[in-house]
Amino acid sequence: MRQILITLFVLNLLFVALAWPLRESAGLPLVAAEALLLTGLFLLLPSARFRAIPARGIALLYVLAALFVGFDVLVQTSLGRSLNVYLDLPLLRSAYDLSMTNLGGLSTALIAVGGLALAGVVIWLLESLLTRLPATGQRTRLTGAGLLLAGLGAGLAAPMTGGLVAAQGIAVLGNQWQQAQDTRLARQAFAENITREAEQHEPSAMPGLADRDVYLVFVESYGMEAITDERYSNVIEDRLNSMEQQLDEVGMAALTGRLKAPIQGGQSWLAHATLLSGQWIPNQLKYETLLDSGAPTLVGDFSRIGHAVHAVIPANTRDWPEGRQYGFDAVHDSTNMGYEGPAMNFFTMPDQYTLSWLHHTLRQQEEAPLFAMAALISSHAPWVPVIPIVDWNEIDDGAVFDEHADGHPSPDEVFQDNERVRRFYLDSVEYSLQVVADFAERYLPEDALLIAIGDHEAPPVVTRPEVNRAVPIHLISGDETLLSAWEEIADDAFAATLREGMWPGREQTPEAPGMDAFRAALHRAYD
Repeated sequence: MRQILITLFVLNLLFVALAWPLRESAGLPLVAAEALLLTGLFLLLPSARFRAIPARGIALLYVLAALFVGFDVLVQTSLGRSLNVYLDLPLLRSAYDLSMTNLGGLSTALIAVGGLALAGVVIWLLESLLTRLPATGQRTRLTGAGLLLAGLGAGLAAPMTGGLVAAQGIAVLGNQWQQAQDTRLARQAFAENITREAEQHEPSAMPGLADRDVYLVFVESYGMEAITDERYSNVIEDRLNSMEQQLDEVGMAALTGRLKAPIQGGQSWLAHATLLSGQWIPNQLKYETLLDSGAPTLVGDFSRIGHAVHAVIPANTRDWPEGRQYGFDAVHDSTNMGYEGPAMNFFTMPDQYTLSWLHHTLRQQEEAPLFAMAALISSHAPWVPVIPIVDWNEIDDGAVFDEHADGHPSPDEVFQDNERVRRFYLDSVEYSLQVVADFAERYLPEDALLIAIGDHEAPPVVTRPEVNRAVPIHLISGDETLLSAWEEIADDAFAATLREGMWPGREQTPEAPGMDAFRAALHRAYD
């Protein structure tokens, strides 16, 4: 009986622990139905010889469930949504890259080794407990049957116990299995639909933008929360008002509106795909399906009217075959943009270098009108260091930034204090916005169009757990006709959000449409 009680206690503790990270402070479970079920089941098995394989299987399933719970917490914290293993397996590579960049190889290896060691201990403990239960005697079998029935009853009654009884291990595994089935079916339906659309629609021209440079600039982690959250709004309002005055002095104006991103906290490429394609792309499977389908995007639209189409992705450190699928003439990244300055944690080069290179190198090399999609990264997590803006005439190959690379706190130092994280986030967004304004003032041709847009809201640690995912979008030009064209569009959800100037206001009415509405709206304005 002593061994049975020990097994019940430890199993209950292990399975209840799965529920704790996913619950609020009130109503934490005290009883795990799995502890009763498994103890009862293994008491009914005749001997350790018949228990070894099932015990190993249960131990592995427990570790899998624990991993799902742990990753769910990380995804909730960083991306503001729940884990979907079917969709999120590709993020393991991104998580590894981020860890290597911010923590270094030694810390990353220690975390991996520590995790494997902990998993091994848990597997050994579960196997030992289940295989060493009493295996003979009528009393043992009766106890096993009673515990098995109690476990079944506890599992069925769990929803009615106010959270005191849980079957979290079963729920976690079952939920991921069901999500996988639902996601697979949704992907099939999306693939069929987008393939039909790709066959029916070709890229279409926008004569209103012919012979004009168009820059699509994504500002990392710049969401409406930076404008509506009182922790940031005053600083960002002052920055945007200053930018508006700066542009006005050189004869430029702006319209500012809102669009809703398909993601929060990360996976910026999904926002890029949604805006370019006019399709709602909230996950990796739809992203891959979109690219495989050959569906038309803004890349093809601009190519059709004679633009040279380029992607400027300074965060990329390896080949990006998706750029060829989009149809970009060339992809420019950290390996071929000539940057000789210091790398700064996640971001390979400061935004000021990216936009300086865009003008001095890419723009000067191309004779055709240019459509360039640039993804700025200085305001990407971990938001440190935030460096000063240097003299644009001295940037050259970026070596000028060497003097600003040292003396900053490390990411792990910053992330020990959430208030400090938010302060660095605010400073980095302010920096990126100012760089965009300086670029427009110095280098944007009068007849060109600059589209500066946030890619997504920052993670919940910076904003709030629940946000509506709207991001600001600024349309900047020195040609009044390019901006007034939007006033002529009737009944367009995006055009309805536009306000004169850089400041969109704290009000979020009318509701922002999705980023997938932008391609069609751009065609309506400039066809």
